[in-house]
Amino acid sequence: LPMPQEDLSRLLHFTFGAQAEIPLGKGFTVLRKTSPSGGALHPVEAYPLIMNVQGLECGIYHYSVENHSLDLIEAMSLTDARDFALRVTTGQDYFASADLLVILTGRYNRNFWKYRNHAKARRVVELDAGHLSQTFYLIATKLGYGPFMTAAIADHLIEEKLDLPYLEEGAIAVVGCGTSIENQERLI
Repeated sequence: LPMPQEDLSRLLHFTFGAQAEIPLGKGFTVLRKTSPSGGALHPVEAYPLIMNVQGLECGIYHYSVENHSLDLIEAMSLTDARDFALRVTTGQDYFASADLLVILTGRYNRNFWKYRNHAKARRVVELDAGHLSQTFYLIATKLGYGPFMTAAIADHLIEEKLDLPYLEEGAIAVVGCGTSIENQERLI
């Protein structure tokens, strides 16, 4: 059975979405999210690879935090989406059978403007991705999906497909989920 759009919406909103906006004045706004972020900069972007979601075309999307919406980057056939999933997760075949993958990228320039001379600025972006993957695990599990994560990815394939600006944004990890074994047994 495909993942209902409502579940996808909840998963993306509670993992990556803004829970509140706080205006600071002079055109600056701070976002409150469910996961911590170094310097409250939230540099991690989410690119869902939809493979089995009810009513949505297979393909790669960008999750817009501002609008809580999906922007289609590239439509794909199910076969092409599963092949891309297999290639970017370096042959980990269970990723290719998922309902959904989310590619996590770091917008390094979002952190580097504030922490220009700090040697650990990049590490903070990667820790943020780790916090988000844990939140993804919790939300997916609550919704009845079996989540998983990998950092064993083909960065260059992702960065090329998403046309990421070199040295400004890069692939960090992939999270995903499918119907859990417990839910599959309930469906039988």
